[in-house]
Amino acid sequence: MAASLRELDEVAIAMLCDPAIRDKVSKAGQVPDRLVNLYIKAINDCLAGAPRYRIVGIHIFAAFSEDAIFRREATSRRALLQAR
Repeated sequence: MAASLRELDEVAIAMLCDPAIRDKVSKAGQVPDRLVNLYIKAINDCLAGAPRYRIVGIHIFAAFSEDAIFRREATSRRALLQAR
């Protein structure tokens, strides 16, 4: 049987790499590293029953803040203007 590809978009793990987010999570009474392990376990549990021919890619979103999105859009616009 041919392989089938699925991509999962993961945001929470990337967010927990940000010191400011980790601080907010800690202040809310959670342990950031414990949450990362919990999220990884949840992904693995979800994929445990997948067929062996299924290929799964995990897309970790690194640009999740409004500021990062703004910078990316500004860079894209600048590149478009330079290409003209």
